[in-house]
Amino acid sequence: MATIERGELLSKQVEEALRERMRQGCFSPGEQLPPENDLAATFGVSRATVRAALANLQREGTVVRRQGAGTYVTHAAAYLDSRLEGMWDCEDMIRARGCEPSVGWLEYEECLPDEQTRRKLRLQPAENVLVVRKVFLADGQPVIHCADFIPRALIGKSFTRDDLAKNVFAFLEEFAGERATYYVAELAPTVADGSMAQRLGCSSGTPLLLFDEVAYNIKDRPISCSLLHHRREGVLFRVVQSRP
Repeated sequence: MATIERGELLSKQVEEALRERMRQGCFSPGEQLPPENDLAATFGVSRATVRAALANLQREGTVVRRQGAGTYVTHAAAYLDSRLEGMWDCEDMIRARGCEPSVGWLEYEECLPDEQTRRKLRLQPAENVLVVRKVFLADGQPVIHCADFIPRALIGKSFTRDDLAKNVFAFLEEFAGERATYYVAELAPTVADGSMAQRLGCSSGTPLLLFDEVAYNIKDRPISCSLLHHRREGVLFRVVQSRP
């Protein structure tokens, strides 16, 4: 039986558990899902909870519910690992391209943030941030330059350089006791120049896609912000839209 925790909205947990099974190939496009009663027994929840989870999956286009015939997985489910919704880290994006992720370069420092970062994180003027800069590789090729900014006061445990190689969400959970429940990202075109181009192994002026992200906890407080510069080899998204 799948483990469903009671501290979070149950329908959301069932919804994500079903998505994960689709990602793993347990439910393929075109396949019928088990009846609601069976799913309720599998997850140890009520049928109403299962129905709410399926309704959300239908709204996003992952399943279709046919009156009198059951619930079926749509072909959109094949793209669950390359869609804009959900929280992605750099390693997820690289794996979505069928490549193996790794970290090729990393540096970090503690410092006072600039005014823009201070506003994003709602910090007082004298509050420091931990800045972690690294380059992610896809099958050994540099594709993403990432700069993470974390309020230093949040970090309650000592850490090593190796710990900083983890994605920022995993680091926040382990060393700050903070879970990112959502993030807001602005996407903008830009180009590589100077040290950025050198670290990404590309010519100055190479087109990049900038993700300017702020992550928030369950209390709607910002707990990190990031600037991610992507080469086209390191990012793949599909937009799947459904009608209401």
